[in-house]
Amino acid sequence: MPSTVGGPSSSESTESAQVVARGKKLRNVAVITVAMLAAPARVTIAAVITSAFISLALVAPVAADRPEAPTLSEQAQADAAPACTYADVAASNTDYADWAVISLDTTYRVSISYVPPDLSGTGISGGGSVRGFVVPDLQAMAAAAASAGGPLQVVSSYRSYATQVSTFNYWVNVSSYQAALLASARPGHSEHQLGTALDFTSRGGSAPWNYSDWATTTAGAWMRDHAWEYGFINSYPRGKSPSITCYQYEPWHYRYFGRAAAAAIHASGLTSREWLWANGGVLSCLGATYHPITPARVLDSRLGLGATTFYAKTKQTVTIANGSSGVPTSAVAVTGNVTITGQGALGYVAVAPSLTTGVEPGTSTINFPLRDDRANGLTVPLASGGKLDFMYWAGAGAGAGSTIGVIFDVTGYFSADSTGATYHPITPARVLDSRFSLGATTFYAKTKQTVLIANGTSGIPTTAVAVTGNVTITGQGALGYVAVAPSLTTGVEPGTSTINFPLGDDRANGLTVPLASGGKLDFMYLVPGTGNTIGVIFDVTGYFVK
Repeated sequence: MPSTVGGPSSSESTESAQVVARGKKLRNVAVITVAMLAAPARVTIAAVITSAFISLALVAPVAADRPEAPTLSEQAQADAAPACTYADVAASNTDYADWAVISLDTTYRVSISYVPPDLSGTGISGGGSVRGFVVPDLQAMAAAAASAGGPLQVVSSYRSYATQVSTFNYWVNVSSYQAALLASARPGHSEHQLGTALDFTSRGGSAPWNYSDWATTTAGAWMRDHAWEYGFINSYPRGKSPSITCYQYEPWHYRYFGRAAAAAIHASGLTSREWLWANGGVLSCLGATYHPITPARVLDSRLGLGATTFYAKTKQTVTIANGSSGVPTSAVAVTGNVTITGQGALGYVAVAPSLTTGVEPGTSTINFPLRDDRANGLTVPLASGGKLDFMYWAGAGAGAGSTIGVIFDVTGYFSADSTGATYHPITPARVLDSRFSLGATTFYAKTKQTVLIANGTSGIPTTAVAVTGNVTITGQGALGYVAVAPSLTTGVEPGTSTINFPLGDDRANGLTVPLASGGKLDFMYLVPGTGNTIGVIFDVTGYFVK
């Protein structure tokens, strides 16, 4: 913990001295440095905090002259949020897992001991720290902003309770108690203490409060229009600040809620404070809901569908919400199956909302050796407009000229609202093992079999609209693939596949697949000829129901 008022602890962001001192910045007031706030090095943190509160009492106007808390517009009486009042009430839902539903304002606070356990460097210009789960979307957003010509820089991120004590006390000194209440959160009331809020500026530019309106800059305008797509919401927007948000307009301050929740907040037209008040604990369990669709092929680079041949270390962006797939542009994630074939070198393919050509991804989706067609089920978030990036990363020694064929079949999507189905995990249950005539008998090539998944003992109700599970193949008479879908036709090659395999290799693949009426699924083995057989096993792990 810091031994001086303004110094960051090891768990805080390593922001510039100006930023640590700033807090919620009053416009047109010079920035103070940490040195100006420094307490003697021998002073303990407890003494510093005590001293800060004593100092706050000393610099505030005497009782006879002390102003009332700022009088705000009656617009603050909005149905979704109460009027802005000043109190110190402990917020509900303050477990670290409740980061998206903690409502902090001029009334509700977290305690002095609230220090997120998973703080991590932001990894973008300006540095600072946020909770680890924020970093991937933060970095994706920064990359997208830079690509749009508005590169970002962090000016403030996580701030501890002790830092907020010194910050608020400073603004009481340089302005007034009344002005400080509108421009700086009192200790415990700051969203920065959650580790999910950041202040931004234009990379290489001035501090955001030095602009007449940072939202009119390229970076600020991009954030205003697109930050929600990456999970970030502006806490104090124009037109509702301070009347509803309780603080002055700050176009640079964004709090992370996750992509699904941010999309819901954005669509509602409410501020984050209104949304939290209106939805209470619903936000913590809302997440996104699922919509199964008839499986559709949206990418087959062999045929020029969705993309062309993939070259090593070169990304291609594929539009999943292409108007015919059944996935709308408002979808926040999709389920599906990615298949690779004809790889020029061993390696892996990454599928993600945002990848960069020539930069090795931090995650992978499907790994493979040479001469082995493979498939993998996945659930993946979408970029804005319903798009995904795909990139082939060839193994060491492989040249940039190595190529691969990539196929992607989509099976459903998630929306950031309650219109879809919700997920219910179950104890994994085997509903198909054709080796023992459980659910079906031996599978012959090009002949479908219909399996009852909601069979009364599996735990899947007949009202389920989709299931998750794991399909396994064994004893195949020839290389090929198995398709799993709500409806297949014997002798007709499906438009999608679920699991691909060579000879002599038992394989498994996870999947999310829509169910036919009555809780049924069709399975079919596809190879040249009709005499070959295969053993198919299916274990179900959960279901979606509306």
